[in-house]
Amino acid sequence: MKGVDVHHVCLDGKTVRGSKHNPTNQKPIHMMSAYAQECGLVPTQGKVDEKTNEITALPDIISRLKITDATVSIDAMGCQK
Repeated sequence: MKGVDVHHVCLDGKTVRGSKHNPTNQKPIHMMSAYAQECGLVPTQGKVDEKTNEITALPDIISRLKITDATVSIDAMGCQK
């Protein structure tokens, strides 16, 4: 990331608690985030489309990061095709 010395970026998805709306049958919002461990910041995040999952959101999140020489870790969801 430009201007910040980051050596480890963690990618993970989380469901936003309380975002499900039962009367309209709305599904809960699921967000994908990148976390820069050294500085404790979230440089980018995005909503995962309702009809997809984290796997399809990963390329978009990674493309937004301008990182070089850093380790990027993803949980087990990122190991699937």
